Parts: sequence; structure tokens; C-alpha cells
Amino acid sequence: MQITGTFTEGIITEDGRILRDFTLVEQTFRTTLEIAHDQDIDKDLINDEVYYSACLVAKRLSVDGLDKVTPEQVLDLSALDSAELTGQIYSLERQRSNFRSAAQAAAEERARAAEAGTDPA
Repeated sequence: MQITGTFTEGIITEDGRILRDFTLVEQTFRTTLEIAHDQDIDKDLINDEVYYSACLVAKRLSVDGLDKVTPEQVLDLSALDSAELTGQIYSLERQRSNFRSAAQAAAEERARAAEAGTDPA
């Protein structure tokens, strides 16, 4: 699952471009594993809760025009852009929860239908 958004202020690149469009994917266990094996992550800071959170977000975030988002770029987002990103994180979590709830309800309905002998499958 993923969600797209647009930063109000954006990330300024070294060559002066302002990048605003982003995509955020859901967090999985793979995200944690990628952080553990990423040579670019500052291992001296990995136990800092804020830095680790920025690492998680950076792994989940892609910004049109950047090859890779770093934890430092996440930490340097403006308050407006941080709020936008946080809102999109919550939206994505709600989408995932709703999807899983619907899948669970459908599975339970199929199980009830199979028990009753009315399973259409």
C-alpha cells in the first residue's frame, strides 16, 4: 500500500531545486531490516528514538527527483511539511487497518458460509 502527497515547502536539493511530490509506502518488518543493513545510517545515533523514527520514515518515503531520502532530510523538514507527512502516515495506517478489517470480515463470512453449506466457491 502507498499514498502520495505534496509538501508545502519541499526539500531543497544541492543544486537549488525544490522537490515537493512524494510517495509513502507502508511500514513493514523489511523496513527495519533495511535500516539495520544500510551503510549510510549513522549507527552511533540509531539508538536515539527520534533519529530511528527518521530512519523509518526515510526508508518509506520517496521524493520525486531524489534517488534516496536520508534521515537527515526527514529531520530537516519544515513544520508544515512534517505535519503533511505525519498526516499522510496516519492516513496510510488507516487505509491498511481498513483493508485488513475488510479482509478479516470477508474471511469470517466465507467461513460462516462454508459451515452453513452455502459457500458459493
